[in-house]
Amino acid sequence: MKLTAHAQNDRLDRLVAIIDHVGIGEVAIEAPNLQNPGTIAKVTTTGVILIVDESSDRLVTGYLGTFQQVVKIYRIGGQDRLPQWMVKRLRENKKNYSFLFNL
Repeated sequence: MKLTAHAQNDRLDRLVAIIDHVGIGEVAIEAPNLQNPGTIAKVTTTGVILIVDESSDRLVTGYLGTFQQVVKIYRIGGQDRLPQWMVKRLRENKKNYSFLFNL
């Protein structure tokens, strides 16, 4: 995936840390990013949230999702509940990789 200048210049350290410790995984669900029109929020199977520019398909940023952030994206994507495996993954991320939330 190609990166925007923001991802490449300002978020590369965080993205590399996520790749090294958690991995990106596969896209589990995506929804319009209501906080930033023109972008799409994608939640991956590892609990990572990727924000992608809709027109260029370039990665704007990526970060480890909190429970509340992931629930919001699932709801916007038309799902009432998180799958149990995602709840488990988010708990594991919070327990094992909390330092990634601060990058």
